Amino acid sequence: MKNLPVMPMDRPPKPLASITPPSGSDLMPYMTISLSPETQRLLEAQMKKHGYASPDETVRIALERLERDGSEFLEDLDDETQAAIQEGLAQADRGEGRPWEEVREEIRARFIKE
Repeated sequence: MKNLPVMPMDRPPKPLASITPPSGSDLMPYMTISLSPETQRLLEAQMKKHGYASPDETVRIALERLERDGSEFLEDLDDETQAAIQEGLAQADRGEGRPWEEVREEIRARFIKE
């Protein structure tokens, strides 16, 4: 497991994004985002692979696809599966869920023979 950095409590963390107001009346505000080196390499690779003109275009297309794919996921499931998901969510809302540790041990005992 990768260790995450701990932020000192005596100073607030740096923002991951900031919005800058436009300098002209017809310009849109823009956002400056800090990316990790790994994310920057991934973004640049996708730009090159798909021929996107800019990081902005790449991120916009990715966000549009996430929006589209996320909303279509449940619609693609059959009625029985959708009903089972809704029933499970209702059970969780009523506090009828089980702790993950309990479920994990049951799965290990049932499917993983050591």
